[in-house]
Amino acid sequence: MNFMKNTLLTFLSLVCFVSAFAQTNGSIAGTVIDKSSQQPIAEIAITLQPSGKGTNTDKQGRFKITGLKPGSYTVTAKGLNYNLATLYNIIINAGNEYNTSIELEKEITNLAGVVVKATGKKTAKAATLETP
Repeated sequence: MNFMKNTLLTFLSLVCFVSAFAQTNGSIAGTVIDKSSQQPIAEIAITLQPSGKGTNTDKQGRFKITGLKPGSYTVTAKGLNYNLATLYNIIINAGNEYNTSIELEKEITNLAGVVVKATGKKTAKAATLETP
């Protein structure tokens, strides 16, 4: 009977230890969408500072980063043809998952002027439009 008590006590201690250890980290998850179309965006780079951990969004615009120590983080999201978005002071708690949605705006790129030069013969073709 004493052996059973010791075995049960050891088992319960191990379960409590594993449960306590499993609750020491948190995670962040979310979705990245286009601000104008409200559609999910794939392959957006998500980075957390100061941990340096990161991931990319999947085809549905979802991401998840696990194993984060409790504390305050800055989350950045950046993708091709999209402006950088930054979320400051995201608090991660032990055993919890922080969920968020990030909206990215399309990046507007101004192109330099184009100069067209003509060389060679000067010709003109005339065309007429006829309506029935």
